[in-house]
Amino acid sequence: MGKNSLKVGVVGCGEIAKNVHIPIFKSLKDVEVVAVCDKNKSLVFETSKIFNIPKAYTDIDKMLQDESLDLVSICTPPQTHFNLSIRAMSFGVHVLVEKPMALTLKEAEKMVTVSRKNKVKLCIAHNFLFNPVIQKSKKIVEKGIIGKIINVEVNIFSKISGKLANPNHWCHHLPGGIIGEYGPHAVPLKLIFLGKKELFT
Repeated sequence: MGKNSLKVGVVGCGEIAKNVHIPIFKSLKDVEVVAVCDKNKSLVFETSKIFNIPKAYTDIDKMLQDESLDLVSICTPPQTHFNLSIRAMSFGVHVLVEKPMALTLKEAEKMVTVSRKNKVKLCIAHNFLFNPVIQKSKKIVEKGIIGKIINVEVNIFSKISGKLANPNHWCHHLPGGIIGEYGPHAVPLKLIFLGKKELFT
């Protein structure tokens, strides 16, 4: 990697980190995942070994102090997003956080305030927006080919199985239960087709 490569630290070593965030970061030119962090010591060291990531931490503050990071990717349960994002941004580090970004509007507004105060970017990982079908549909709408959109209905179908079927899984303890996990996918999809592009620029 070049000396100008983007230095990334990933917080949380669960499925979304190992199956999506880390592999994608490692596939990008001039992006280097230099550290991973998780409270689970065996999991974080296993993840660093699997992906050949130089450093493994069990404390985010220690990682932020020791590493010269450009970006922190937060892949932990939503209940932790607020505190972890605030910590990273207070160190002047850009943040990519999984959805939902926070549990309350007050938390979300505070996160935005802190990002502006520290002059760092705060981005929520609404990956459905970049699905090729969604991108193509968006262009069709923007060209006015099908006329003005006045309503958008989004249906998300997912089989609740595996870890998600466990009633003790964190998703069942979100406001709205498991809808709090899947619902945030629908909102930005509706907004971009209704012309609310300014929310995502």
